[in-house]
Amino acid sequence: MWQQGPCYSGIVPSFLLDAWHGLVGEQLICQIEMYAVLCVRWQARHLLHGRRAILFIDNEPCRYCLIKGRSPSDPLFRMAHACSCLEGAMPCYLWYERMASYCNPADLPSRRKTAEACQRWHLNFGGDIALPAELFTSILGLRWSAISSTCLEGRGCNLDPRTTGETHGSCKWLRSLRDNPAIGGQR
Repeated sequence: MWQQGPCYSGIVPSFLLDAWHGLVGEQLICQIEMYAVLCVRWQARHLLHGRRAILFIDNEPCRYCLIKGRSPSDPLFRMAHACSCLEGAMPCYLWYERMASYCNPADLPSRRKTAEACQRWHLNFGGDIALPAELFTSILGLRWSAISSTCLEGRGCNLDPRTTGETHGSCKWLRSLRDNPAIGGQR
């Protein structure tokens, strides 16, 4: 049964764009596309939990990174890892599919035309997406950070702490997600 859903909007913070520019150069579309997926995955975590969903992406490198869960690009890897951690904490059944920009329902909000998207697709405005500061810290880190405990005791993490002795910075915010019912834990 079709259910009317939310339409989110937002802007990539300039400090992220500046950091990515210094790491990967002028071409930031992959990072921006991945950031949008991470924002929607975070904002809709309760809505998506335990459900089946299709995420339409008009950027193949971003789509492949989400499918594989890794990338040689540090910013993409960190955001894919954060998506994997969210999946471990609040699983859902996601299918990532390619869709040309002109057909993609998410294209209008990405061009700051959220009202037009809501009207065209019969959606409710879900508001701007705000990520927690800890998540920004984890996707901006330039090096691996060693922390004492493992990401969900090893579940949902692209790294194997048993062999590396380290976990990715996004594991820190994941523990707060798992342990705090107000933001994501057991409901």
